[in-house]
Parts: sequence; C-alpha cells; structure tokens
Amino acid sequence: MTERSLSFEQTTLFPEPTEVPLKDKAPRRKRKPCYRLTFQDAVIVWKMRWAGELVSRIATAFDCNQGRISEVLTGKLHPGSEAAARASML
Repeated sequence: MTERSLSFEQTTLFPEPTEVPLKDKAPRRKRKPCYRLTFQDAVIVWKMRWAGELVSRIATAFDCNQGRISEVLTGKLHPGSEAAARASML
C-alpha cells in the first residue's frame, strides 16, 4: 500500500479537526431594562429634534433604543406629544 500524499492546499484549507474542550458557560447577567419614555419625555424629544439633534444622540440622552425615539417622532408612541411641544414653545 502506498501512502497518499497531500498537496499544500489540501493541508492548509482543510486541516484535521481537533477536539476543542467545552467551556463552562458563565451565568448570564441580568440586563437592566431600557428607560421607558413618558409623555413629557416625548415632548422633550420633539424639542431636541427641532433643535437639530440626531436621533442617536437623543436616544443616548434618554438611555433608550433609537427605535423608541423614532416611534415618538412618527406618532406611534405618545401621540399628541408633537402638538404639546409646539404649544409649549409659544
């Protein structure tokens, strides 16, 4: 019997599988929930946006997801906050 010789490409592209020891899984940290925006926060969000702030920076200021800020600005969350913000600007 003859040994089959492997080319360089075969040895580097498909190395022999090695056993990897299983790591003990660390316990998951309980994450702190995101801040929940109130109606008054939504009014402030509108004012910040009109002042030229980026959505990402507004989200950082309130410690929440950019999606929550977007929901305020599209009227899905706290409808009427835009009108309240406009009224408070007068």
